Amino acid sequence: AELRMQAGDPRGAFEALREAEQHFPEAAPMLRPRQAEALLAAVAREPPIAAVALFDAHAALLPPGDQADAALVALADRLAALDLTDRARRVLGQAIARAEHGESRARLGLAQAKLALGANDPAGARAVLADTEAPGLPDALRAERLLQ
Repeated sequence: AELRMQAGDPRGAFEALREAEQHFPEAAPMLRPRQAEALLAAVAREPPIAAVALFDAHAALLPPGDQADAALVALADRLAALDLTDRARRVLGQAIARAEHGESRARLGLAQAKLALGANDPAGARAVLADTEAPGLPDALRAERLLQ
């Protein structure tokens, strides 16, 4: 798996780590963080449709936090560029549902609201911004959300 990661094949690394977990279940606690790292890299590098399939199949393995949020926002942007805006909005909706804290939910909600506006759905944009509102947001994020 490590060689595959070094060779620029994060999906191959992820699959090797999943196979290793199947053969050596006692090593799962050690393998899970590396699986998450490989999965994040694969979601970032795979073509959008393949990345969505990986996300759909293994979303529970993604670690919470800014790195996963950024990867999912980038994936949503790539899907939207292919005119798959509805699918992009669903990816962000799933990411919002699994987000652990208010700032993360607010950032993801902002990305989803931008997609909604791009799809000519201002009501959807307002709804997602309202659903992802959180106290104590950084000023820059709060201001950007207000502009949407």
